[in-house]
Amino acid sequence: MHTRICRLLILTAACFVVGAPAAGAQSAEYSPGSAGIGDPYFPFEGNGGYDVQHHDLSFSYDPATDRLDALNKITARATQNLSRFDLDLQQLTVKGVEVNDRPASFTRDGQELIITPSKGIANDSTFTVNVRYAGVPETIVGSPIVFGSPYGFIHTDDGAFMGDEPNATSTWIPLNDHPSDKATWTFRVTVPAGLEVIANGRLVKKSTAAAKTTSRSGTC
Repeated sequence: MHTRICRLLILTAACFVVGAPAAGAQSAEYSPGSAGIGDPYFPFEGNGGYDVQHHDLSFSYDPATDRLDALNKITARATQNLSRFDLDLQQLTVKGVEVNDRPASFTRDGQELIITPSKGIANDSTFTVNVRYAGVPETIVGSPIVFGSPYGFIHTDDGAFMGDEPNATSTWIPLNDHPSDKATWTFRVTVPAGLEVIANGRLVKKSTAAAKTTSRSGTC
């Protein structure tokens, strides 16, 4: 389609005539993915327009400062022609976003991280999203959904515990935060030496250097 239009412009330029595309020819339409999937309890959890295939999450955590520094590499498949799409992320500071290894623009609106790639993403194509972020994750308290008990990213004296159901994963990971979008995971976690990491999946590798221990696990 695009090649045909370009040829028309080249041919008509020689005689200084502007030609119109052939009848019925049109560009593919791209539109934003929805900012939620309409969950009856959490209508803005999850996002439309894509299906996540895999998360490759790398992060370091220091209990002395409660600070998290992380990179989440997402592989997804578009379910429509996407002009932009959302991830769920609460509070934390986003340092940069890449789509298909190219810088992408982004804005924040509440828990929505709104990402606009440098060019549209075609329906049914596979794409990657890299989000670098950091900060101190906040524990959710006083929620009537879980009877007022604190949940999510819970800081302890010597570490942390993540109890994320039903809607707290986005307090420390940018993602499509709804159980209807299932995906596999790889975890790469760095903590001060002497602490242990417990995560889903099978432990693949563990190493210690410069007073830091990094554990990598994968899920199928």
